[in-house]
Amino acid sequence: MRPRKLVVGIILLVGLVAATLVHVGESRRVDTPTDIEPNESTTNGQLPGLPGARQNAPSMDGRVAEDCEWQTQPKPASDQTSSRSIEAAVKALITSSDPDLLFGAALLAQGEAMLAETGKWDEEALLLDRARALAPQHRTLLWHTLIDCANTGCDRAAAEANAIRVDGDNGHVWLQIAITSIGENRWNDAEASISRAAAATRFDMYFIEYAVAVEKALAAGTDLDYMSRIVNGMGFAAAVALPDLRAVTNACTTDRLKVSIPANLCDTLGQQMIDGGRDILTVAIGYELRRLVAERDSKPELASQYSREKKALSQRLVNSMNNADAYALQMNDSAVLRRYIDNYLAYGEIRATELLIVEAQRLKADPTYDQCNFVNRPYEPS
Repeated sequence: MRPRKLVVGIILLVGLVAATLVHVGESRRVDTPTDIEPNESTTNGQLPGLPGARQNAPSMDGRVAEDCEWQTQPKPASDQTSSRSIEAAVKALITSSDPDLLFGAALLAQGEAMLAETGKWDEEALLLDRARALAPQHRTLLWHTLIDCANTGCDRAAAEANAIRVDGDNGHVWLQIAITSIGENRWNDAEASISRAAAATRFDMYFIEYAVAVEKALAAGTDLDYMSRIVNGMGFAAAVALPDLRAVTNACTTDRLKVSIPANLCDTLGQQMIDGGRDILTVAIGYELRRLVAERDSKPELASQYSREKKALSQRLVNSMNNADAYALQMNDSAVLRRYIDNYLAYGEIRATELLIVEAQRLKADPTYDQCNFVNRPYEPS
């Protein structure tokens, strides 16, 4: 697993947005910080052992990489992460009594099964069973059980009931239930579930919780550094955590088989995803859903408005030069990356990204800070 390749577009494109912290089955309101406090580890110009860190480099304004004399050093440890080391980490955690570690080990086991294309999910199912027994209110764990049912062979009705019991205010839970109903042509049930999703004030796919669970499991079972662990976690999360919502968008925007979900309900769903999405992806899907419904209703001007709003979101948080600087910074300064992950957990992806961009702008204007941390380290193939 190659961290610097896997993480491109993941850390800042996919993740979570809301003012609610949801972690290990607990939800509480938090106050969003208005600024970022300076941290000594990001202002002393050097992070010992960190790939790409340099001392006393001139300000480069992002122009040229050759001004940084990239030191010759071993490839990041996670470039050398083998199936054998991950397998050893999984085996070391099987007897753990920590549900978060068991969940992280289950994700590692699933990732290895996917990469090996063995179709063997027994180890993952065992780890998930133990974790659920220890933490029956664990929201991320129950969400994973719901979306991973096809692989683990779980009782679908029980998975849905447990997710509703613990996480019934999460619109994504109801959309997953709707997707199953659509696949079985149970359209009344599908519409009822979409109605519940459209009334939800929170849409959470727990992407960052997945990444942190894998990071913790790797910390307990390997000697990888934090940067390598969390980036591997992002890769695993991107592979298994993101739901496919095409069945819902198709049902909302087509009249195939003369069956579709009412347009006004779909439009309300789109707005709720925009308002309550904890990640950029959910918010973008909300705009796209509203655009498609407007086209279905022959309202081209409204469709164009939603398209512009989605593009503005992407430009502000994903495609801007400020974002490129922020991405390079967090990949070269592990203290910045840690703060981004903490803010992501606490406030969601959009606010975390905004705070990261502010920090990047502040550090880029600081003549005492190592400006080579704003240069993308060249990719080095094995």
